[in-house]
Amino acid sequence: MPILFRCIHCQRLLRTPDATAGRAARCPQCGTVMTVPSPPHAQDSVTQAWQEGSSRPGPEPWAAGPALPPPLHPTVIGIGETFGRTWTIFRAAWRPCLLAVFIVGFLSFLAAQMFEQIALVSLHRAGRGPTALAVIAVAWLATALFNVWLQCGQCMFMVKLARGQPVDLGELFRGGRYVPSVFVAGLIYGMALLAGLAFCIVPGIVVGLMFSQFVYLIVDRQLGPLEALAVSMDITSGNKLTLLLIYLIMTFSTALALVPCMLGLLVWLPYVSLMMGVMYLGMSGEFLQRGEPQHRHVPAGPAGR
Repeated sequence: MPILFRCIHCQRLLRTPDATAGRAARCPQCGTVMTVPSPPHAQDSVTQAWQEGSSRPGPEPWAAGPALPPPLHPTVIGIGETFGRTWTIFRAAWRPCLLAVFIVGFLSFLAAQMFEQIALVSLHRAGRGPTALAVIAVAWLATALFNVWLQCGQCMFMVKLARGQPVDLGELFRGGRYVPSVFVAGLIYGMALLAGLAFCIVPGIVVGLMFSQFVYLIVDRQLGPLEALAVSMDITSGNKLTLLLIYLIMTFSTALALVPCMLGLLVWLPYVSLMMGVMYLGMSGEFLQRGEPQHRHVPAGPAGR
């Protein structure tokens, strides 16, 4: 089982193999050299921060939320509990959910329209020459980074709502520092997905589910691209079939929501966006650590995958 501990200087969450316990390690973010703690004590500082945050007064036992995310505890989730828990949270927070999804969707639509116009103007003025292709490539990259920025903000927003923490719409625009890591991880994820699909549909689906949580791990736990992909493998272990079924239900239900003049999307899309954050917290074991009902733990080590 990997050792999770925080840097004694910058508090970044670090992850290292258990065989490195007792050795010197350098924080990749601030360069501080420290000793890797042994497994029984590795998460003490993280656990203490979680307990302190959870003990703050508020309308509910966990409403104030932790100062730092609690220790990762890979846990098997269920379909019914995920939909039910999301609905309970959504009923109390549907307005900010709706506003957040509308803002992100509207800005993404504007970005797509701008990219289309730039591409059309470039092709009209310069034909299909290298200049037009270069302009289109730059416009595509800018649009992709803009959408990643919005995705980071939306993930941060929904995770805070799922935790019951105070959140404002400004959270949607605070994900800029995570854009490079998410973009790089997304490229690696895309290449792994294409490689899996090249062999067969099933390996591609497995790869897609295995690495599906990397964005949440980057924005919530400040992990690097490779580290986020590796931890995503840990928390999705034992959950791939459940994730697949939930995604299929989401897709089918979204199609049904389009029928009544797309009005159903006003409820369904915010609900689905919130459920993505709920699934991440459930697989991380956070609800279990709050004492809420949850499925069994995922076995540790390669056998659990």
